[in-house]
Amino acid sequence: QGACFVVPGYSREAYYYFEGQFYTGGRSGSTATEYAYVRDPYVYYGWRKFPVISAPPWPSGYGCEKTKCGGQHTQRKIVCEVFETQAYSGPWAVGSGSNDCRSYADSGPWAEECQEILPLTSASPPNHVATYTSWNKNQDFKGTWNFYSDGLFGPASGPITQNQFDYAMVPSPDPDTQIIQFIYAEHSAIGEDCVIYTKGFNAERVVAGVTPISLSTGDGMPCFIGVNGP
Repeated sequence: QGACFVVPGYSREAYYYFEGQFYTGGRSGSTATEYAYVRDPYVYYGWRKFPVISAPPWPSGYGCEKTKCGGQHTQRKIVCEVFETQAYSGPWAVGSGSNDCRSYADSGPWAEECQEILPLTSASPPNHVATYTSWNKNQDFKGTWNFYSDGLFGPASGPITQNQFDYAMVPSPDPDTQIIQFIYAEHSAIGEDCVIYTKGFNAERVVAGVTPISLSTGDGMPCFIGVNGP
């Protein structure tokens, strides 16, 4: 990386600061995104009057009575509510134990006793697909021009290319070619604030503030005389 200061013509209270960072490789990596579901701690058990062929053990001790809701219904209905707090380890994991982050999924009870179960099972959980992305930036350059002056609310800055940065780093005059660099900036001395500068060498001019007359693109760097005002 490198950097340099440049004092512009016409403004002794301002300076340009050019900086650049060169990356020669080795910046590679990957980003992976996975999704995990958290089980809601409110669990509801249902029953219907139907011949038992094969079923998990009945959750006794939690108020799950087959006689609830009349005991004669052939539709699956909720017969008890259990607040599970331990990690899920089977079809009847109930009772106390360590909290396994289910509090994040706890939004309170979401069903009632004797409510039919079938309508509650129509919704499907969101399908989040895991992603994996690899990247390799190889070699590249990142540089900025920065301008500091009275009359501005903080520095002005913007991107520059590597060629623009290399030009800024050359001494002026160039010891090999004797070429002299030119960059300008101005700030009104009295009256309304006005700062005029360019976005680096041989770049767009910026007028920040009030001028007594309008300035066109080809006017270059004007001269402030007297009290500046609209």
